[in-house]
Amino acid sequence: MIGLRGVYNTVSLALSNRKYMAVFVALSVLLTAAYGFLLANSSLNLYAPKILFGLNAYSISASIAMGILLSLSIVLSAFVIMNGAEKSSRLEVTSLAVSVLPVTLCCTTVVPSVLAFLGLGASTIIGVTGTIQGPLAVYEPLFIAVSLSMLVLSIYLNSGSISKINRCCVVEKVEK
Repeated sequence: MIGLRGVYNTVSLALSNRKYMAVFVALSVLLTAAYGFLLANSSLNLYAPKILFGLNAYSISASIAMGILLSLSIVLSAFVIMNGAEKSSRLEVTSLAVSVLPVTLCCTTVVPSVLAFLGLGASTIIGVTGTIQGPLAVYEPLFIAVSLSMLVLSIYLNSGSISKINRCCVVEKVEK
């Protein structure tokens, strides 16, 4: 088990490398902008006054949080892989996928695109898309909360792997 202090230490260890820090910063900016673009048309962005780039405070906060957490999770996964730790667990990969999926399903062109890819006609796509996206829009804040918690879980799991790498390396140095 790794505590909050351990997660902080492993994140600090990974981001102390300039390469990983540069990737983290670049990904954070790009993913925050992408989430902002996706959330601009979401139900989360309907109720409060717009304050920046057509987004309200809720959408801005969700975009920043999800962009930073997803970037951190990706960078930590890369750190684990590049430093020879065990392969990523299924739960780690699942938590990354689940964190990205909800935001892309509601109020974007993902659902109609998937339906078109499946070979459905335009009239069917127009009729079915609202039926699929409507309930997703109603529960979007819940989906975003689940996404954030899954990203935190992914970061926690990656931190555990980095902690194992770090312990292994310390033991090897002491033995030599």
